[in-house]
Amino acid sequence: METQTHIVHDRSEDRQRTIGYRIVEADQQPSIRVVCAETRCHPNDNFRKDTARAHVNARLNSYESGARSPKLRAFEAALARSAPTNAEEYRALENELLMLADHHLPIPAALRR
Repeated sequence: METQTHIVHDRSEDRQRTIGYRIVEADQQPSIRVVCAETRCHPNDNFRKDTARAHVNARLNSYESGARSPKLRAFEAALARSAPTNAEEYRALENELLMLADHHLPIPAALRR
């Protein structure tokens, strides 16, 4: 399957994060397996897309090579959907992954209120 990393920058007043994901298996329709990683930027820091992209790619590579530390901020998900083929389907997948990241990954201590 594809090894392309898809990047989603999620920025708001209280959160600046980047989600990166790779579709690693889409052979059994309608089911796909996705590896996802996240990096966050503290609201007081300067958010840089290129740095966030590099962090996400490094975390995805580490996860796929066998690292499973909670500090890695990466997870794998099996989703009951077919592989996206157009922009609308990619957006729907990305929104689902943003919600899954909120569920699977703890909020960093620096951002807790």
